[in-house]
Parts: sequence; structure tokens; C-alpha cells
Amino acid sequence: MPAEELDALVELLLPALGGGARLTLSFDDGYADAADWIASRAPRLPSVEFLFCLSPRKTEQRVGFRWDRAELLRRVGTDPASLLGAPYRPAEENLRPELAGLADRPDFRLATLDDARRLARLPNVALCNHSNCHARFSDLTDQEAAAELAESRADWRRLFGEERHFAFPFGTPGVAFGARDLALAGASAPSALLWTTEARPYGPEERATGAALPRMAVDGTWGSRSAAAWVLYRSLRHRVESRARPERAPG
Repeated sequence: MPAEELDALVELLLPALGGGARLTLSFDDGYADAADWIASRAPRLPSVEFLFCLSPRKTEQRVGFRWDRAELLRRVGTDPASLLGAPYRPAEENLRPELAGLADRPDFRLATLDDARRLARLPNVALCNHSNCHARFSDLTDQEAAAELAESRADWRRLFGEERHFAFPFGTPGVAFGARDLALAGASAPSALLWTTEARPYGPEERATGAALPRMAVDGTWGSRSAAAWVLYRSLRHRVESRARPERAPG
């Protein structure tokens, strides 16, 4: 989404919240353009909470994502299906030679460690662990899932200190992760908030450590008005459904 469209989306959403509701803007994967946008807007939007989610090992080692390599393959007429469809092996993913250095290409640039640390110093910005290899946890074995969490969190503590937020890659409950992964994530970092991509708002009572909080993923190709309408529709629908009561049985 172009920066001006993202600005327009925020301008549309903030007046529509009302009633003390809070707007959280979350950016996954750690791209540098998102970091730059947050750095310039967060001081001007003190009522907005910003989450910048990044993969600690990719950020530190300057390793890109499969979908960025796939884009390069498409540009030269090569089908990237074998790359995108290959099983994830967390211990090996960031050692794949075709991903090395992608994080420093201008078109796929990831924020640096210093960029992330500068963001974290802003009072309304928090960093969020997005795992080391960005695999669907539902595709991992018990051992792989536990190791991915443990290693990314060890890297996180070394690089950034205490982990306050963790966002499941892809994030759809029951598809990208399950009860096993919630239990693992809650046990290994009990003070962290866990984030999903369930498309609904949440109430303040839900924001407790270990909870799986929803986030509404916005498609940047929609434009600001369509994206705002979708967010508000999902919010209104959730409000109506949460207030609905089942009819009493006759008698």
C-alpha cells in the first residue's frame, strides 16, 4: 500500500473508532519501508499503537523470504512453485543460499537491527517476534515447532531484550497454528501477547498475557476507502454477533 493510501486509511479509521477504542497498526516481516513509515508517523499519532514484527535471525543475518526470491524468479520467466512448495525445515531455512543477501536488495530490503532498535525507543511502538523462518507452525513437527520458538526467543532476548509480543506467521487460527502451538508459545514466554490474523476486533478484557489476539489483515491493493470499509464492516459484524442471544426454547 503506498504511504499516502496508508495515511488516508488511518485518517478514515481514527474518527470512526469512538468510545475510547484503540487503533493498533501492525506490520509483519520487518521490511524497511514499513519501518520508515512508522518512524515518521508514530510521533504524529501518539494515540495509535504500532507493532513492528520481524524475524530476528533474518534481520540479523540479512536473509530474505522465499516469496522475494520467487518474485526474482518470475521476473526471468522461471516458475517458483518448487521453491514455494518445498517443506520448511527451520534449522535449514535461513541457510538456503538463494535467500542470502535478499534483505539488502533495495526492492526487498529488511530493516536493520539499528532501525528496529530506534523504533523501539518510540513510546507508542513495540517490536514483535515473528519467528526465525516464517513457517506455518501447523506444518512443523512437535520438535520443530518447539525448537523454532525456543531459538527465535533466544535470539530475540540477545538482540532486543524481553519479548513482549509474538505474531504467528500467516496467523490463521486452526490453519497456520493450533492448540499445540498456543500452548508452546504461552509456556515458553508467559508474559508475551500472542497475535493472530483472525479478522475481528477485540475487547480490552481479552488483552491478557497468553491470549491469542486478533488482527485484521489489510490487502494494500484495495486502497484506503475499501480497506477502511472492510475493517469497519468486520467490526460492526463482530459487535452484532457478540450481542446476539440465542432464542429461548418455548415452554
